[in-house]
Amino acid sequence: ALKRLLNLTEQLRARVMIMSAEEHDRIAALVSHLPQLAAVGLVNMVSGATRNMALARQLAAGGFRDMTRIASSPFELWGEILSQNQSEVRRALRIYRSILKAMEQATGGDSARRKKLARFFHRAERTRQHIPLDMKGFLHPLSDIFLAVDDQPGAINHFTGVLAQKKINISDILLLRVREGEQGTFKLSFATERDAERAAEALKAAGYAVWRNR
Repeated sequence: ALKRLLNLTEQLRARVMIMSAEEHDRIAALVSHLPQLAAVGLVNMVSGATRNMALARQLAAGGFRDMTRIASSPFELWGEILSQNQSEVRRALRIYRSILKAMEQATGGDSARRKKLARFFHRAERTRQHIPLDMKGFLHPLSDIFLAVDDQPGAINHFTGVLAQKKINISDILLLRVREGEQGTFKLSFATERDAERAAEALKAAGYAVWRNR
């Protein structure tokens, strides 16, 4: 039965990972379900901790925007997911709370606390460097370009139209940062390096500022 299922998924060009249900639920709680709750909690913390939310929105930079992007995900979807995996989600939350508590205790002006807090940063940096930037989950790597776009109506429609005319398909699109009335930065991802190169050439010819991170 497993072999037949694998043959079917391969015909659909899907990628298969084999693991136990317990391992899947534990890892999913850590890398998917906990980040969702953390984003929701962070947004609610800010809105509840300040009386001037309008000013907070103005001061919120790219880091806050990136960390809380998934906070707008619908509860109708996540309520059932979190309920089905509640045991592992609670375990992940307990671990996260303990880390936050340890970082709270490490904040301060003395040298020992600064060194302890620095270890959290350095460990996170090393771990983060091993997460590929050109992949979404366990899907195949994508080829990216970055695009500066003016903040005005129809801007997205225009640059996607440029690529549509060249019959170049965008596999993924992400708004990285934008300031109202100024330019925003988009990351456009493509299935092949050739598509990314063609897209960059077409957009440059249309007058856009385009660059690659290699």
